[in-house]
Amino acid sequence: MPIRTVRKAGLHATAAPAIDPDESNDLYIAVLFGMWGGALPDDVFEGYVAAARGLDPNDKSWPARIGRAAAQSLRDWSRLLDRREVLRRVWERFFDDYDVLLCPVAPVCAFAHDHSEDLIARTIAVNGQRRWYWEQLAWISLATLACLPATAAPIGRSPGGLPVGMQIIGPYFEDRSCIEFAKLLADVAGGFEAPPGFD
Repeated sequence: MPIRTVRKAGLHATAAPAIDPDESNDLYIAVLFGMWGGALPDDVFEGYVAAARGLDPNDKSWPARIGRAAAQSLRDWSRLLDRREVLRRVWERFFDDYDVLLCPVAPVCAFAHDHSEDLIARTIAVNGQRRWYWEQLAWISLATLACLPATAAPIGRSPGGLPVGMQIIGPYFEDRSCIEFAKLLADVAGGFEAPPGFD
């Protein structure tokens, strides 16, 4: 659904927060997989630590990013949390002027589940090219990293008939604002439509 449809329904202003989405996503991955690393069995964790020592600092592949994050020290992880707090203040200032932020939920429509055991090696097709599965986290990381509420609302279907969603991100503790916007959006976008064969 084009943004013009939302504008016709009364959207008055558009702006983006003063946040570098790539930097925010890098921070999110480091925080998320830092927590994940702490829950790994000792032998698996030690394997990540050993592998991380041998990584090229310029290796930006997903296995390298996840491996570094999982193997990081508590000291390094604590410093990431300090950076997250700075980012949260930026979001706070953004929401002084704007009610919600609208953005995609994911870079692609619905896709078949991948149940392969090697989580880090999973890939997904995007525009006919294989991409790391974990790139799907990019858009949701905006809200999750900053502890912001977000609601996914249906806004139509792709040319192939797959459901398409919009993410509605709101200020800290204002979950109801996101939900209310989703309800209003349903009036112009049509809301939820049960897929064929869904009872």
